[in-house]
Amino acid sequence: MNVRKINNKAMLGEFSIFLWNLFIFSIIAVMITIGINYFYSSDADIREVHAEIISNKISNCLTENYYFSENSESKFNIFKVCGINQDLFSGSGKYYLFVSVHDLDEVLIDEIKLGNLDYDVYCGLEASKNSKNLPKCSFKEGVLGFDSKTLEEYKFDVVFGSNNLGGFDKI
Repeated sequence: MNVRKINNKAMLGEFSIFLWNLFIFSIIAVMITIGINYFYSSDADIREVHAEIISNKISNCLTENYYFSENSESKFNIFKVCGINQDLFSGSGKYYLFVSVHDLDEVLIDEIKLGNLDYDVYCGLEASKNSKNLPKCSFKEGVLGFDSKTLEEYKFDVVFGSNNLGGFDKI
């Protein structure tokens, strides 16, 4: 009879240790789950960096590859020459691109406007720099060089706006 009481007490002790271990492992599992959810649910605001990267890419492409043409049929194809994905500007409404080419007297030679045209206004607002809802924009300007026929120097302006809050789309 004494042996049975000792066995019952031993099993009760093992069971209580099992319950404590289960409780501690449950708390650890819940904390790991909360940590993972917190880490992956945070938004990364990459709009400003994204706009800066793409405007630099377009500026470099214009400087190296822009050619002057009198034929309106053979206009500069920014998608083909600069390797930019045309689908970005047609569907999502997250991007805006404005490129203008002008001479030193500010006479417009060529202009490209793509994407969400409302960003044309938003990019000019001072409030868009601190807003969480408005796009972040990058402004670049540069010199294209000389037209071989007229020997005139030309300049360009690039404005790229991004309202993409997380992840890079294929540019």
